[in-house]
Amino acid sequence: MGIFAGGVVFSTLLPDLRLNLAGAEINSFWIGSVLVIVLTGLYTALGGMWAVAYNDAVQTVILITGSGLLTIYGLYTLGGWHELRQLCGSDMFNLWKPLIPPGVEEGYAPNSLLWIINNINFQYFSVLITIVSAVVMVAVSYLTQPPEYQKIESLTFGTATAEDRRQTRASWDWREVLASVVVVACILGAYLYFRG
Repeated sequence: MGIFAGGVVFSTLLPDLRLNLAGAEINSFWIGSVLVIVLTGLYTALGGMWAVAYNDAVQTVILITGSGLLTIYGLYTLGGWHELRQLCGSDMFNLWKPLIPPGVEEGYAPNSLLWIINNINFQYFSVLITIVSAVVMVAVSYLTQPPEYQKIESLTFGTATAEDRRQTRASWDWREVLASVVVVACILGAYLYFRG
């Protein structure tokens, strides 16, 4: 998604940017996409996981701030939340879409696997990918030799020592638990509210 977003930003901000390589013309979308890949690889290679973590932290602040400002501006411009609901209709506020959207008749043979995958809602696609990933992890774990315990000690919850568990437990208190409960309550509230 980030690669595509980089291409969109470049094609929007620099629509006339073109590059000719060996007779092939590359437009600004592809220049932006390739630059995102190269720059991401470069700062990851040079700075390691610290660079990735700091970059993610900065992006988080920018995304949350930008999303908040855009939401406030958009609702103000429209005339409020009720105007937004009236303009969009109840279907746009429904997080639980049908598995296959109504009115989709073209493309692959109806009800074939490729037709279903092509028309599947993102929410169901996420569940499908999670199941496929779990099956692959289990299959790979049974098809490979178990690693030596010394190499994986303290890497996972199952290999954590008593000292690791004690340090983990000491690293959080009631504030983190409360914050987690608030986040889960907000997610549940959103699912309950956005039912169409």
